[in-house]
Amino acid sequence: MPLRNIERFSIRYELLKPFFIFAFNRFWYRKTEVAGRENIPKKVPLLLVSNHQNALMDPLALVFNVKGQPVFLARSDIFKSRIYRIFLYFFKVMPIFRIRDGWDAVKQNDFINKKVIDIFLKKKNIGIMPEGNHDKFKRLRPLKKGFARMVFQAEEENNFNLGIEILPAGIDYGSFYNFRTTLFVNFGKPIKVSDFREDYAENPQRAMQLLVARLSEELKKLMIHIESVEYYDTILRLIDMFKLHIQEFTKKKKLTLADKFRADKIIVEEAERLAGENPLKMDGLRERISDYTEQLNQLKIRDWIVRKEIITKGEIFIRILTLLIFSPVFLYGFFNNLLAWFIPQLASRKLEDPQFISSIRFGVFFFLYPLLIVIQTLIVIIAFHQPWLWLAYPVSLPVSGLIAFHYYIFFRKTLGMMRWNKLRKKKKNQALQLIHLRKEIIEIMRPLTEEKIRNTLIQG
Repeated sequence: MPLRNIERFSIRYELLKPFFIFAFNRFWYRKTEVAGRENIPKKVPLLLVSNHQNALMDPLALVFNVKGQPVFLARSDIFKSRIYRIFLYFFKVMPIFRIRDGWDAVKQNDFINKKVIDIFLKKKNIGIMPEGNHDKFKRLRPLKKGFARMVFQAEEENNFNLGIEILPAGIDYGSFYNFRTTLFVNFGKPIKVSDFREDYAENPQRAMQLLVARLSEELKKLMIHIESVEYYDTILRLIDMFKLHIQEFTKKKKLTLADKFRADKIIVEEAERLAGENPLKMDGLRERISDYTEQLNQLKIRDWIVRKEIITKGEIFIRILTLLIFSPVFLYGFFNNLLAWFIPQLASRKLEDPQFISSIRFGVFFFLYPLLIVIQTLIVIIAFHQPWLWLAYPVSLPVSGLIAFHYYIFFRKTLGMMRWNKLRKKKKNQALQLIHLRKEIIEIMRPLTEEKIRNTLIQG
């Protein structure tokens, strides 16, 4: 799609968007939840912004959860590959050039800036990642001024009559890299650029600083923001360990991703408060968590297994029986989806930046998979003269593929449970020490978090 008409309504995009929404929100992620949809303004030009931790998955998380066909701005270096350009232009992503790209490249921003103003004039939406680039840490980094300069320039050229609003969103992933995890998109209250009109008239630089500070403050509320560098790994581990206790604290039968998000915010807040008020106690907690994590890695045991403490032989037997019963379905799904699983894995294997892993795998998988379904179905049509099979086979591929994937996860968990039982039998003291260490960690944080989590989640 030419950049000159990138904002133009695309029938092809509109027809394919529902497929990609399903593929992204329901297939790639096993659960996607969106909070704050009521905050999205209608019939006004919007600048969509969010934290940036997961390369192209971040803008896609916004695109697939807002109406319309927003245009996104992204750094120019990701447009170097022709394949990437096709993918990016299809999803209406425009390059923005930086000084490091060279002065000749930076001059192209004149066209981009004019295009941005033109898009706002048409009351269409633009998206940008104000941190400038992505990073793997669950922390908001200092925002660049580019977004502020962009909206003020657009409003100034139109006497502040455009009515541009900035919609902040926090994005939280169950995992940056893994297939079938969770995605939580949290839209906040929009910020009206016109609120800064007087400040801009007096001092444009100060107005930009105020807008940057305001947006930074709003984004931190909407995402998991771990300010502490020293205790980052400790706090991240606490979040992971406490997810098994949130339901216990609240007595809720089912937790939403929004529930987990609010609980995680409390854990971060209380852990950072503890670090500030009692650094010696926090250091002790860090040592325990480091020791606990090291032992888990050495023993190849997961935290949820230690929390269970006792796994009965009957439970193991039922799981093994389930694996045996569903093994034919697994084998069918595995071998018929072999190329669909392994080609995206190969495509992402040599990436220098691991934050692109999920983006590349998603892109390759969902452009490749329909093609593989067609090719494999044609082979079945040629090989088998059974019309019912011609219809059933293509439908069976994604279904059996998902079953095969979850079978594999179930199998891995069963092995972990068997490993734990073996440890408890042969090295009982080590297993009991691990259980005791976990309880110590939880009991340090429980008094600081339990009541707050319960009250926050019950009140909604």
